[in-house]
Amino acid sequence: MSGKRKESDINYEIAGVSLILASVYIYISLFSSNSGIVGEKVRLFFLGTFGLGSYIVPILIIILGLALVYRKNEIRINIKFFSFCIFLLSTLIVLFLANYTEIENADAKWLDAVRYYFSLGILNAGGGAVGALFGYAFVRLFGMIGTIAIVSSLYIISILMFTEVSSLRIL
Repeated sequence: MSGKRKESDINYEIAGVSLILASVYIYISLFSSNSGIVGEKVRLFFLGTFGLGSYIVPILIIILGLALVYRKNEIRINIKFFSFCIFLLSTLIVLFLANYTEIENADAKWLDAVRYYFSLGILNAGGGAVGALFGYAFVRLFGMIGTIAIVSSLYIISILMFTEVSSLRIL
């Protein structure tokens, strides 16, 4: 193995271990009040951005870190990764919908709703700013029933993508 190849492998391992350690720190920040000033800012950012989904996001980061360590330069972002992301986004939208009635009557603007749900996410509720970003747009464009139908479809699509099993085979 050439020196350049070994150096490349080491760089992948360093990046992978760094991502894993960052995820561990994110979890520590989410669950502990003893994570320092940076930990508090990390907690506020993740809860505000992803709401209750912030407990799932570090899992994606850990998986990516492990892939970098073990697969090195063979890593490929495949359909299962995208299916997991679609599933996570759908979950954030559902968490947004669960709290939607709180701002529904206020007829807020889109960015006002995102800010509101960012602050709601910090309180450990809803899908955070990301859930509001998509959920509020969907509700305004397609209504509540249409949004539920779209999110249900996204769940089914993500499961089909992840399992790679045809829905015709299931039926």
